[in-house]
Amino acid sequence: MAGNVTVTATSGGAPFATTIQAGALSVQADAHTESGGGGTAPSPLELFAGSLCACIAVTARIYARRKGIALESVIVRGVPTRAANGAFTKIELEVELAGSLSAEDRQRVFEIAKSCPIHRTLEGRVEMPMRLAP
Repeated sequence: MAGNVTVTATSGGAPFATTIQAGALSVQADAHTESGGGGTAPSPLELFAGSLCACIAVTARIYARRKGIALESVIVRGVPTRAANGAFTKIELEVELAGSLSAEDRQRVFEIAKSCPIHRTLEGRVEMPMRLAP
């Protein structure tokens, strides 16, 4: 990422619809209808899992392009397992690489994809100090 970008989530319209702003770009989040939301967008936990899958795919494609590897597309499927409190305890990931890749290139792209920034963040420890704004 080119420098630090402040990410802001603003909720106040429909029951739980939330706009997530990162610089000039935005995405939507919402709660499912069974939770009282409008079901108009992925839930925050779905966005979390989707961000991990996207990070893996983008990392694979960047590496392949830099190395001149004929990677045509990447599909990453994530299947989360939840604890009783709703938190994810595991995300099973499957990476599908399409293109004319040798077995060696295929394995190398896969290994590099596993080192995406979100995957590395989840393997480590992240401090998240939180304060109530005045």
